[in-house]
Amino acid sequence: RGGYPPNSDPAEYSFYAHACFPTARDRKSFFNNYVGSTTPFTGYRLLPLLARHGVLRTIWTTNFDGLVSRACAAVNVTCFEVGIDTQHRIALVPALGELRVVSLHGDYRYDELKNTTAELQTQETELRNEMLVELRDHDLLVIGYSGRDLSLMTALVEAYGAKRAGRLYWCGLQADASPEVKHLLNT
Repeated sequence: RGGYPPNSDPAEYSFYAHACFPTARDRKSFFNNYVGSTTPFTGYRLLPLLARHGVLRTIWTTNFDGLVSRACAAVNVTCFEVGIDTQHRIALVPALGELRVVSLHGDYRYDELKNTTAELQTQETELRNEMLVELRDHDLLVIGYSGRDLSLMTALVEAYGAKRAGRLYWCGLQADASPEVKHLLNT
């Protein structure tokens, strides 16, 4: 009833984000309150340790919670964040022991977030292009991502459909993976 998307529908998150918080300002306020009291869990706390030992140098994320940078600060690992309003930082190459965190959908603290279907249809061009360049020579480990963001999935299909690309490791793949993820994995 009421035109709600079915459970697990790819548009579910976008629909409810817009229905509950109709303006970008409302969504920012909600996430500010929600994420502000959250602390990095084990997986986040391991990321700066991997960076410190040169195993990891960049995090590409659709999350906008700032938890990676909080985890880095807790163990004195330099983290530089790249977002919609700081795209010029994308060219910075992290030194050994540093971590670059690229927030593809913005950062709730500073940027206009991308939460709704219309907002998610395009990635910021400079961030997308750098991701494509990086995926030519580096492996990608995907953890906890549904594949519902068509603009990101289009970029990944482009990267892994090219003649030259690093390896792709998709962790936590469910039997009911989205058609976009299945398409990518068959590319």
